Amino acid sequence: MKIEICDEQVDRIVVDFLKLHIGDCEQTDDDPYQTNDNKAHLLSALYRTLEFCTTRGEYQEFVEEMKDVREGI
Repeated sequence: MKIEICDEQVDRIVVDFLKLHIGDCEQTDDDPYQTNDNKAHLLSALYRTLEFCTTRGEYQEFVEEMKDVREGI
């Protein structure tokens, strides 16, 4: 059985995945072999993709939320 999904649903799945992955990368340092340079490149790519996939307002809201999380650590 084939399930029909629209482009908006796919977009939301991608955005939710990006936000989840950014949150995980920002908060955990459990990989002793990951360099700061590699982590910076990964986060940069994730944030850039998220910026492309969301509206300016949604992106800015998420960035502010992540700033608050980082400051609370």
